[in-house]
Amino acid sequence: MRSEQWPWSAVVEETMRWNGAVNQFPMRYPLEDIEIDGTAIKKGEAILSSFGSAGRDPAQHGYDADEFDIRRRQAGHLGFGHGPHFCVGVHLARLQLETALAGFFSRFPNASLATPEQQEWKPTPVPSFVSNSLEYLPVLLGPAAAPDLPSR
Repeated sequence: MRSEQWPWSAVVEETMRWNGAVNQFPMRYPLEDIEIDGTAIKKGEAILSSFGSAGRDPAQHGYDADEFDIRRRQAGHLGFGHGPHFCVGVHLARLQLETALAGFFSRFPNASLATPEQQEWKPTPVPSFVSNSLEYLPVLLGPAAAPDLPSR
């Protein structure tokens, strides 16, 4: 990626497919008794719909769907929701992610994940069954590149 052969948009889309920020809908409650794939669910019972695994479905994303690969032909993902629950801010979210990644790696071109021997703490997930994020992600920044200043 740092060779700029692949656009940051490919990184964003592959990240959302492979491990999006939200992998489960908040609880839903049926208005009447229903049956889903042979399982009876009574009116008012809580349903937690987990859609995070859809991004790793080999039928949709190929035999290597469990691997992170920005060169993958994107077959779509549920990282921003779907249908009436599709993220209204999707274009802004994509723009923010692409801009942040491009800016970070322009400023710190040698940044890398810290190895267990180099870090004081391990990547720690946020304790949530809805949100999918990290409290900490130790990195080594390396020397900063000179900032791009506008010419006069």
